[in-house]
Amino acid sequence: MSLVSNQQYLIGEQYRTAANLSSRIDIHQRFSTNPQGWTSFVFEHLNLNSCEKVIELGCGTALLWQINLPRVPQNLSVSLFDLSQGMASTARNHLNGDARFQFGVADIQRIPAPSACFDLAVANHMLYHVPDLSAGLKELARVIKPTGRVFAATNGRGHLLELHLLISAITGHDSTSPITIAERFGLENGAELLKPVFSRVDRFLYLDSLWVTEAAPLVDYARSLWSVKSIMTPDHWRLFEQKVNERIKSDGGFAIRKETGLFTACLE
Repeated sequence: MSLVSNQQYLIGEQYRTAANLSSRIDIHQRFSTNPQGWTSFVFEHLNLNSCEKVIELGCGTALLWQINLPRVPQNLSVSLFDLSQGMASTARNHLNGDARFQFGVADIQRIPAPSACFDLAVANHMLYHVPDLSAGLKELARVIKPTGRVFAATNGRGHLLELHLLISAITGHDSTSPITIAERFGLENGAELLKPVFSRVDRFLYLDSLWVTEAAPLVDYARSLWSVKSIMTPDHWRLFEQKVNERIKSDGGFAIRKETGLFTACLE
């Protein structure tokens, strides 16, 4: 089994704490070129004014809700779940004391909720981690109301391509994280995977890129990637930082493309 869908690895190492995810969030917040942040883009599509109950699976640090907290309706009930106890605890700490939010540990393949009880379900950059994706999608369909909606975010095959090309050039090994993720559930095949379960599927692309002007945050980002740790030696890391600094010095920054978007799916 690939590490990207190995739940033991995900719980025990990659997402045991918020450290790896925080490294990745940091670089996007600091060096993205789109003035509208990703969380704002997602939040606007949720259209929460007509909702009473929302569930998010794979909530991570609850960043979607932290950043948009003033815009969350007062009468909304939001259930935040993550497979990792460490992540669920971090989410709870970030929103501690806000009665609109409930927290728990759960596997999307077996959601601990009654059928047809949520107006909206969110799976933000996490469906490619699900071992049995069909089971996860059926569970999302089960827990939303007949008029409910599902929001599923993911990346494409070319996401952060320049970063992975540099790693591949340094190590002589393919750094295939974006391709592996996209093959499991990506921008290119997400609609095909959703359509057997949902009657309508739409895709919304988020146009963005990175312009990285400091090497250290990009090194931290690369160190957090599951596909990179096994192929990079200490010498590789030194060379990686050197190459990034050279690019920043010559060009003023390191340009890295993004391919990110959001699927919406409905039962009716």
